[in-house]
Amino acid sequence: MNRPPKMPKVLGPLSSIIEVDGGRGFIVERQKNRFVLTVAHCLPHLPPCSLMSHGEERTYKHSLGVIGQHAKVWAQCLFADPVSDIAILGSPDYQTFFEQSDQWKTFIQRSNVFRFVGRDSAKPFICSVCEGSSSRA
Repeated sequence: MNRPPKMPKVLGPLSSIIEVDGGRGFIVERQKNRFVLTVAHCLPHLPPCSLMSHGEERTYKHSLGVIGQHAKVWAQCLFADPVSDIAILGSPDYQTFFEQSDQWKTFIQRSNVFRFVGRDSAKPFICSVCEGSSSRA
């Protein structure tokens, strides 16, 4: 069994940013479920436009990892919009890809969650999703 990559010790907003097929994404949490938000054009291909598509067609092999390291973790596309250029990735189907689903869970749980804050709180942080560069606004 392949082990998920270890997350480096990074503090601040960059600690929730991961590599997604050569681009960048960040981990968010909603009702104790974690997802990866990224840009759709960084995906190797868009999933089929069909309600009847199979999980295998929406699953990307070795697509997530620590920035600068070889991606090892699989992910399933839950939503993609090529016009808005956004994609939401989640765990591969547990029944079909149980080992890869466990790797996803371990990797995501070891990662920090991107925190959205109100506009009056901290100074905004801008990160280019594809280039990996960042700056303070």
